[in-house]
Amino acid sequence: SEPYEYSAPKNTVMAGNWNHQIDMSNSRGVAITVEGDGSGSTLIFSTDSFPRMYVVDIDFVGKRTIEIPIGEVCNNRAGWNIYKYGTISQFNYAGVKSFRLFFHQVPAGKKAKVKVLDIQAMKENRDKGLIDPVLELNGDQVAVQGSVPYNHYLVYKGGSEAKVYGANWNFVKVLPVTTEGDLKAVKGSNTFSVSSTQSPNTHLSSRIKVTDLKNPIIVKKP
Repeated sequence: SEPYEYSAPKNTVMAGNWNHQIDMSNSRGVAITVEGDGSGSTLIFSTDSFPRMYVVDIDFVGKRTIEIPIGEVCNNRAGWNIYKYGTISQFNYAGVKSFRLFFHQVPAGKKAKVKVLDIQAMKENRDKGLIDPVLELNGDQVAVQGSVPYNHYLVYKGGSEAKVYGANWNFVKVLPVTTEGDLKAVKGSNTFSVSSTQSPNTHLSSRIKVTDLKNPIIVKKP
């Protein structure tokens, strides 16, 4: 089929619906093949219903395939979550029937011309889960032994144990921590990652909560 081509001169926004049928019942991720122009523009492929956005930085020239595991990935990037719907939420991707494609931004004084050659839903393996994950924050590591099933939560608050919860936050089990680390967030930028040699392609979302020990908020109750 012919590629979809959108051109946007300065101060012009162009958008259009991608009306081909798409099946997201076993997927949350998409693979987008783009022919970039190096303009530094931002291309968004978004669900047409309750918005989920797949964002591509056009900072390259030529053909490239970008795999984006979930439509909430961009929400943690400052200035990108244009719909302001938060970072983590349950969403039924099986209900997605159409998408729209548009430029979020084009650098001042530049023109952008980008070809989208292919868009495919990526099927998820929901059987394996996350096995023996290693959590790393600013160079300090914590190794957890055991498996976290699909659509479950892993919570680690320090010490020799981590806890697994179900989709509705019901407690499921305790996993031992074989390598304990002192995971501390610092002022400014922090680097966090989750790795697993036995399930390297597992899609996941993460959240870090911190406790301010020096400036506690005291609520006086009657």
